[in-house]
Amino acid sequence: MQKWQMTALVFSLTLGLAACGPATNSPTSPYPMASPSASSAAADALAQLVNQESLSPEEQRIRLNLAREVKLNFPLKVAVLFYNASQLNPSDQQKVFEGLKSTFKDSGMVRETIQIPPNLVSNLSMDFMRQLGSRFKADILLVVTGNHDFGRSPSQNLNFFELFGDKGFYESNIRLTGLAIDIFTGSYLNPLTAAALGGPKGLSPSDTNFKGESYTLKRESEMAAWSKLSKDFVEMLSEVKRESDLLPPRPLATPVPVPSATPTPAPSATPMASASPAPN
Repeated sequence: MQKWQMTALVFSLTLGLAACGPATNSPTSPYPMASPSASSAAADALAQLVNQESLSPEEQRIRLNLAREVKLNFPLKVAVLFYNASQLNPSDQQKVFEGLKSTFKDSGMVRETIQIPPNLVSNLSMDFMRQLGSRFKADILLVVTGNHDFGRSPSQNLNFFELFGDKGFYESNIRLTGLAIDIFTGSYLNPLTAAALGGPKGLSPSDTNFKGESYTLKRESEMAAWSKLSKDFVEMLSEVKRESDLLPPRPLATPVPVPSATPTPAPSATPMASASPAPN
């Protein structure tokens, strides 16, 4: 190739490279840069990975419980269940319930209080208790259990002559635990605890009236515990009402339609073939 031809070729290549513009990659970056579309796609993929975290049924139940809001429409209808809560005789238990009714009604937050017979309770599961309360159209179900302890007091302040007899000091310890359930949401309200101590009282097991005096001591302590529990329940309702007034009204429960039974059509009678006349 002639020298002048080589010079013309080099000059043409130089003009062609200049027309193509600057190189895509920066001289300071020896590696190709990721395009913006590829970067955002990677970020979206990572977000999907985080958001697709699977929740166990237990985790879903916990989140559902935390999301529930207790919105009660006052005044309430309260159902009370004594579940192994009392050692009093039936007449004294009725006095306890009447005292609860009076305290609840005087608070102005309870319009009606009913007692659920214990023999209607087959188990203490949440589903069963809510169904039981809903059948009585109650807003709140208050379940009360109790621990009772009657015996000789740890402190025996006996004189010299009493040491030779069977007299001793006895006391009655009772602890009541109440759990209120919002029937609509199944949420538990704040638990209640009431304790009372009766005695110490000097009693003699050989005394013919030992059983009667022991029962009197038990009744005094249990009545005191029930009185405290009822007042604590009213105080707890006051706090719930203050919080409930800040929430929107609870929607009315929509009755579930019961499908009507479709009558089965009676089968139509099939005409029977007439009998052929007997041959002569």
